[in-house]
Amino acid sequence: MAVSIDYLCFTFKVKDLRHCGRATFMDTHEHDPKVMKKLRRNTVMINPLARLFPQEPVFLTDFRAHSADDIETYREFFRAQYTEYLERCLRLFTTHVLGLTMTAPRGFGFQFYTESMKLTTADGEDFCGFVGIGGNQDTVHFQINGTGCKHVFTKLPAWELHGWLSNVLGIKQLARLDLAFDDYHGLFDCNYALKAAYEDAFRTASRGVSPTVNENHKYRFGENGTKHYSQEMVTVGSRTSRIYWRIYNKALEQNLAQNGMVWYRTECELKKWDIDALLNPDGAFAALNAFSASISSTPVFNTKPQPEKRVACDVLSAAYWMRRQYGKILNALIEEFDGDIPKVIGLLQRDGRKFRFPDTYAALIQSITNRSVSDPLEC
Repeated sequence: MAVSIDYLCFTFKVKDLRHCGRATFMDTHEHDPKVMKKLRRNTVMINPLARLFPQEPVFLTDFRAHSADDIETYREFFRAQYTEYLERCLRLFTTHVLGLTMTAPRGFGFQFYTESMKLTTADGEDFCGFVGIGGNQDTVHFQINGTGCKHVFTKLPAWELHGWLSNVLGIKQLARLDLAFDDYHGLFDCNYALKAAYEDAFRTASRGVSPTVNENHKYRFGENGTKHYSQEMVTVGSRTSRIYWRIYNKALEQNLAQNGMVWYRTECELKKWDIDALLNPDGAFAALNAFSASISSTPVFNTKPQPEKRVACDVLSAAYWMRRQYGKILNALIEEFDGDIPKVIGLLQRDGRKFRFPDTYAALIQSITNRSVSDPLEC
């Protein structure tokens, strides 16, 4: 793909690693341009990597205890077994899905996590990022740098990683996603970025002020006032905003300019971005604004969530994960109470503050839930 993924951060709940052993994928290759359309299938298949994950420990319901201490001992034993099982799943996910290696715990955390590990290549030669674990509402945080992304996406297509993160681990939003476009002809250099900014091509909304432009050059003057650059860079936007641009001379950064090499890189740093961008990074890049559209000729793939689609995804996602985690228990309770659903719901209701969707969702939720089964709302 012309647009590459240069940085990737995502977070998920530790307990969701238990779904890796039941991972499936839709074998359509819909977003893989290398596969001819007539060869694409529409079949849900068990992911071959799922067989590498261990079976989830089962709590023995027929265990007979002779004292309260026996119960507590067994609970502690089961908790230790389950923790070991999740840790093993985490390492297998890192090794077999991402193709990276996770080091031993470093003894200190990062990003508000109590413990952390380094990510490296299989041979341990290249540093690829960090993994944070412990605290933070029992979540795991992956931070994969540019080197790590090269190794990950050499082995795994971005659309397939989307399946693991979204369908298996329940991730709907990436903490950070960097998309990069490399220009080896000097067409999209820093001057081009400045002209685009002058024409307001970096704007992503019709309202509000234009993003801030910053020229961050370093150079010395030579004969006849010639500028000899040691750094050539233009940034657009703020590091704290959801979209931040860097256009710079990569050849200078890599000390390749003296060899006559031309290499300009355009990087877009996206924060809290829809995970669907992994389905089509080229199209997602082209859809950002007029500047990116002028660089990439790929048809746009808009990953900015629309209001109705966001509501639908919130509702259907909550129902999906509820059914996936507690569906069997609900079925058993309904059968036990002879199909008296209101009574079952009464048993499950929790005192105190209720979970609810925003008030603005009310009309749309009603519209969504009134749809027929034959006319589902796609997310």
